[in-house]
Amino acid sequence: MIKELHNVREYNETLSNNARVVVKFSSPFSRAASLIEPTVEELTERYPQITFVKVDIEKFEQMGTENDVVVFPTFVFFKNGVRQEPSVVGANRTELEEKVQLLAA
Repeated sequence: MIKELHNVREYNETLSNNARVVVKFSSPFSRAASLIEPTVEELTERYPQITFVKVDIEKFEQMGTENDVVVFPTFVFFKNGVRQEPSVVGANRTELEEKVQLLAA
């Protein structure tokens, strides 16, 4: 299950306390972000060793700016607190699955 973060403290704690993290930056107004949600939920079940979280960019614009988010959804990957490049921009299921698989390895 993907957990919604409610403040910057939760975001920082998530990155500090989990070895592998996928952050989905989205907006409630983004149709593409809504359409890929079932894929993200499926990935959370397939990869329990990865922590999946989402950030509503409308509430936390600063986090989006810090992570170069300009398109919704944008998926940013972290391993041991370090950002892994590249991010997945947009609702590209294949690209997202490949990147999550690499993060899990």
